[in-house]
Amino acid sequence: MKNNILNKPAFVENIILWIVMFIGFITLFFFVLEYSNILKTHHQLSLMSDFGAKMTSRNINDIQIIEGLNRLRTQNISTITNDNLICTSHNIQNHQVIFNVSLNYRSSFFNKNILARTVVFNETNNSQIDCTLTLRGNEND
Repeated sequence: MKNNILNKPAFVENIILWIVMFIGFITLFFFVLEYSNILKTHHQLSLMSDFGAKMTSRNINDIQIIEGLNRLRTQNISTITNDNLICTSHNIQNHQVIFNVSLNYRSSFFNKNILARTVVFNETNNSQIDCTLTLRGNEND
């Protein structure tokens, strides 16, 4: 009888240990899923930055660039409009097009901007062109 009483606290501690381990594994699982979503989103922004920089360097107008970027975007990015893209030309003579893309990413583990940047040779003139594309995450997802 005494031996059975001594085993009860160990049984309760064992159950608590398994519950804590289960919660830890579930948290780690969701963290890995969220991290993979962040990497996928960063890759998507890099593709959009590459496309925008190449089209800007070839002197394609903003409307066509935005149409192409909307074809490239995924479901987790809201529709891109003229207000999202700002391009400025500088008097710096270095033949560069710098295209920055930023997305405000909000989730339970990560609440920051994801950035992508591409610099290419300016094929149309010798000035520097800076473009910034600011995106929003799709609120429906």
